[in-house]
Amino acid sequence: MVDDQKKLQEHNKVMDEIQKQFEALFSILIIYKQQKIQSTLLMKQMKKTVSNQANQ
Repeated sequence: MVDDQKKLQEHNKVMDEIQKQFEALFSILIIYKQQKIQSTLLMKQMKKTVSNQANQ
């Protein structure tokens, strides 16, 4: 019985750590995606500005 409880506690610790790692990974992926979107928008704006300046 004590052995089973120890195994369950160890299993729960491992599962908690895995969950923390996934949460960290998804946070990083969300930040990366936001930065990629911002970068894309910035590039579009820069191209538009350069194009407008070339047409003047």
